[in-house]
Amino acid sequence: MIIHFNSEEHARNDNPACTPCEAFNKRLYPLPKTTVVLWDLNTCPVPPGYDIACVRPSIKSALKTLVGNLPVTVFAIGNLDGFSGRALKDISSSGILLIHTPFDDGSLEVSDVLDEWRRRDPSRRKRNYNVFLISGNASWCSHLLLRHGHTTLRAFPNCKPAETYGSYKEWQWEELLQENLSEANSQILEDKCIETGEPAWFCRLCEIPSESFDGFIEHLKSKRHGEELWEIVPRDDDDKPIFFCKLCNYPAYKPANMTLHLNSEQHAHNLVKQKQDEEKEDLNNAKKT
Repeated sequence: MIIHFNSEEHARNDNPACTPCEAFNKRLYPLPKTTVVLWDLNTCPVPPGYDIACVRPSIKSALKTLVGNLPVTVFAIGNLDGFSGRALKDISSSGILLIHTPFDDGSLEVSDVLDEWRRRDPSRRKRNYNVFLISGNASWCSHLLLRHGHTTLRAFPNCKPAETYGSYKEWQWEELLQENLSEANSQILEDKCIETGEPAWFCRLCEIPSESFDGFIEHLKSKRHGEELWEIVPRDDDDKPIFFCKLCNYPAYKPANMTLHLNSEQHAHNLVKQKQDEEKEDLNNAKKT
C-alpha cells in the first residue's frame, strides 16, 4: 500500500490525499457479494418528477457492474414525519425498508442500523459485506464504521460533503438515478423482493417495529409517538420547545429538523388550509357588514 501511494498511478488520481484509486482497489480488493444500502431520505431525496418505484432498481443497476445481479437490502432512513403517506407507500411498495428517526447523529445512526442488521443474521458477522451510503451528511462515513470491516460505497447530492475516509466507488446521487433509469424501468415489475427477517417499518424514536405499512403510518400519527417526540425536544427556560411550528403544533429536535418540517408536504398542506380558512372568514365578515 505504501508503495502504491508513492507511485505515479496514485499521483495521477484527482484526489490522491484522501480517496484510494478505484483501479488499485479493484485489483487487490474484489467486492464481497453481500450489500446493504443506507439511503438518507432527508439529504438525498427523490428528484422532482422521478418515479419513486425506480429508485431501488436504479441502485441495483448501479451495483450490478460491481457485485452482479445479487439481492440487495435497502434501508430508507430519515425524519419521516414530513413525508406524505403516498410517498412513503411508494417507497415501501418498491421493497425498501423504512426507518423513522428524528435524530441526526450521523455515524451513530448508521452504526446502530448496521449492528441490528448483522444481529438478525449471524452469518453476516462472519463475512465481509458492502455498505452503500447515500447521504449528504459527512458524518455518515466515519471511523465508527471502520470497525464493521466492510467495503464502503458512496453517493452524495450535488455538493459532495467533506470527508476523511475514502470509498471504493462514488456516485453523484441524481446522476446515478438518471444513468440507470432505462434498466430500472424494466426491473420494476420483477424486483420487489426484500430479504426476510428485516422489519420493513421501524420507528427509532419509539424503538418499535410495525407489522404493516398502514400500522406504521398510524403509529407516526399516534399520541404515543407524539409524546415521545415532545420528551426529547430541547426546551427554553419556560419549558417551551425551542424549535416549534405553531401552525402544525410540531416540535423539532434541532434546526435541521425544523427546516425539513417547514419544507414538508404536511406543512404546505396546513398553509393552504390556513389560507382557505382565512379567506372564508373574511368572506363571512364581509357578508355581515
